[in-house]
Amino acid sequence: DFCLSRGLGDVYKRQVFTYLSNLRIQKAKEMILTTSLFINDIALNVGYESERAFTKTFSKYEGVTPKQFRKNNSV
Repeated sequence: DFCLSRGLGDVYKRQVFTYLSNLRIQKAKEMILTTSLFINDIALNVGYESERAFTKTFSKYEGVTPKQFRKNNSV
């Protein structure tokens, strides 16, 4: 764990947890924009145990909830 964490930190200049959270949020954004899945289903698909935890992290990264993000970016 330590070697992986340090190696990723050296390469990506951030901690493993931050890197993985960013990947999950990016995938979630793609799914929000390209599917009609419920937010709860997207949260589970990208690795969150609950919609609440997902919404909290998503809001931290994007400044809006996943539902607001979908509404703001719908065609």
